[in-house]
Amino acid sequence: MTDWNSYIKEVDRFLQCSSLDRSRIREDLKEQLQEIAEERGLTPGQADPEVLLGPPEQVAAEFSANIIQPPPARWRKDYVSDRKIRGIPLVHICFDPRRTARGIIAIGLRSVGVVSIGVLTAGIISIGVLSVGLLFGIGGSIAVGGLFSCGGVAVAGYTALGGVAVGSLACGGVAVADRFGMGGLVVAGDIGIGGVVHARVAGFTQEGYGEYLFRLPESAEEMARTVRELYPETRKGVLRFLETAARSITG
Repeated sequence: MTDWNSYIKEVDRFLQCSSLDRSRIREDLKEQLQEIAEERGLTPGQADPEVLLGPPEQVAAEFSANIIQPPPARWRKDYVSDRKIRGIPLVHICFDPRRTARGIIAIGLRSVGVVSIGVLTAGIISIGVLSVGLLFGIGGSIAVGGLFSCGGVAVAGYTALGGVAVGSLACGGVAVADRFGMGGLVVAGDIGIGGVVHARVAGFTQEGYGEYLFRLPESAEEMARTVRELYPETRKGVLRFLETAARSITG
């Protein structure tokens, strides 16, 4: 006759489940054996566990069949679509920290794709905590975009919006711009609007440095007129925006 501990170990050997489930099943087995033995008026030394419950392999199979198995780890962390374009997956989703998601649409802790979404991202359109986009970059911390970027620190070839923004057109707490900048502290090549401004045409509420200086909002109209004279090629919509911004800014 097999003793209870040996029987439970034998059942455990055939189980197909996690270590957490194994521990729970061992406790359940012990309780079941005790309950059945008590019902029949037997002591552990008198009760044969195989007679009470059945062969270990059969008992293990029954327990394993009743456990809802989680999907394989690969499918929880990594998905690659069957459809590909020029050998590149249409969609790749990967949350394995050791791997990088690569696809037309790439999503993951690290991702590279036409559209890239995640934590560390690079692509034509890129959205992430640290993001680099050939056209658009949007990042919670740092974003770099060829055409447009938005982030805590945003750097763009054209338009940048962020706490610190660097671009041809830049708007942020600190704005550094080739053409036009707006923010608390502004350094711009052509036109700047903000608190402290250094630009050729500077509209400021606190301090201004440049060739043409205008205290705002009092001199907003005069500043707009000067911009029209200096930059006649500037579109009317842009001029209206500049004048509205200059009128509405406050110290």
